[in-house]
Amino acid sequence: LATGAAIVGLPTPAALVAAATAPGGPAAGGRVLVVQDARRRELFLTLDGDAPQVIPAADLDAALAALSAAPAVAVGDGAITHRDQLEAAGIEVPADPRWHAVDGLALARSGAAMPVGSPADVRPVYVRGADAIPTSQRR
Repeated sequence: LATGAAIVGLPTPAALVAAATAPGGPAAGGRVLVVQDARRRELFLTLDGDAPQVIPAADLDAALAALSAAPAVAVGDGAITHRDQLEAAGIEVPADPRWHAVDGLALARSGAAMPVGSPADVRPVYVRGADAIPTSQRR
């Protein structure tokens, strides 16, 4: 901001999808399921760049069926930890760890393809509600 450089807001799932679908990527021309560890025994799922959803990790099989996710390639840290379930559902999980984390090249390529916005346009994406509650509501 201090330099006046142009900025874009790029969600992590979008960068992972862009890398996976780029030429030479594991999902070039195919569907991508981003599976991210959301902590608290939950996962963030994003299919083909749609809006992410949060699910309990124990409900992954049901969520995959509801999404009709297969066939697809799964990327993200959650894809690694839930490889067995994903592969059993017909979803490929690349063995190469570089497809499961965002790198600088993916960010640069994805950002270059997005329209430049003003700093006020760049906002975080919150998939679930805040954990913090007012003190008056804690009892």
